[in-house]
Amino acid sequence: MVHEIQRFSNIVSIRVPRYCIRDTMIQKFHLRKGTIFIPNMASALYDANEWETPLAFNPNHFLDKEGNFICREAFIPFSLGHRACLGENLAKTELFLFFTNLVQTSISTWLTDQKLDVIWGGTLHPHSFEICAIPR
Repeated sequence: MVHEIQRFSNIVSIRVPRYCIRDTMIQKFHLRKGTIFIPNMASALYDANEWETPLAFNPNHFLDKEGNFICREAFIPFSLGHRACLGENLAKTELFLFFTNLVQTSISTWLTDQKLDVIWGGTLHPHSFEICAIPR
């Protein structure tokens, strides 16, 4: 569930521009030294070739046929390598604590038939929605 929240609710879809320090091949694309490029994380997190239902919230994206957790290679909400987000561990811990506390202390339900989708822009954010959390 937490991984799907991170995949589906990725806030910053476009990362900080990068600069090639040497000629590089990425798959079949040649990037020359000095090329500036902008990583697009949404291209991996919402790729229809990687996810069965890329534009829908679906925790089953991270389960195999037996119901075991699997982490897919296309799951990169914090980027990759040496330039990955420094706050990754803090963000994961906060999300885990918030979500588990909510589940342990309340029963949550949607108030109306609402679609959970995002507004695309410099950052991604959800449309307004209402949820009812009843203390246990």
